[in-house]
Amino acid sequence: MKKTKIKEESFFYKNLEVNMLIPNKPNENYDWVFKCDYYGEFKELDYALVENGYHVVYMKNISRWAYMKDIINKGELAFYLNTTYNLSLYFSLIGYGSAGSIAIKFASLYPEFINSIILDSPVVDFISCPGNIKDNYSKNSWLKEFSIIYPNENLISLETSNVNPKNLLNTLNEYNIPIYIMYSDNDEVVPFNDNTKLIYDAYDDKNSVIIKKKKSDGHSEFGDIDLVDDIISFIINR
Repeated sequence: MKKTKIKEESFFYKNLEVNMLIPNKPNENYDWVFKCDYYGEFKELDYALVENGYHVVYMKNISRWAYMKDIINKGELAFYLNTTYNLSLYFSLIGYGSAGSIAIKFASLYPEFINSIILDSPVVDFISCPGNIKDNYSKNSWLKEFSIIYPNENLISLETSNVNPKNLLNTLNEYNIPIYIMYSDNDEVVPFNDNTKLIYDAYDDKNSVIIKKKKSDGHSEFGDIDLVDDIISFIINR
């Protein structure tokens, strides 16, 4: 991969920090990707996107569990970036882990904006994560984070609540939004069958959901450098 100095700009919007990686030569459409959380993760993909003329944008979240205020803030930021930086109103989303829930909820609210979605071990069912109280990571997340922003939700209500990303997948299927998902074997924090598989099952057009296994095992670091070129091709060719 070609190594060049990456230009980065930071500013505040809605009193939340926004970070933006800026290509030296933006492509003609001023395409970009919205990184829903975990800004510092899988930088190899970020740099490859910039090399291909894409802006990479991240906005700090109030909560990592798809809080509606965060979704609205991101939608308003997209309009701001369009008017201020001329960035396209048609872009891709990146969501790793819990940020997968943010990407799904954003795409369900603004499906006409979305070119494609890139996910890694995405949280799709809150009953699985952070609702799996047998897992200490999930249990702590539920008690210290999730229940604070969703005080009226419980494991029973989440089965049908639109708070839960799994109940929003019909919109993604209706718009046939292309999704590329990375996963690892033996992920006990965000189990494949309880999360990623739900996306595949929800789609009528199975060719719109690409699922790739990573080299890593369990719920570890996000991304796989061997998949960078494949993901870039997926985004560009939508």
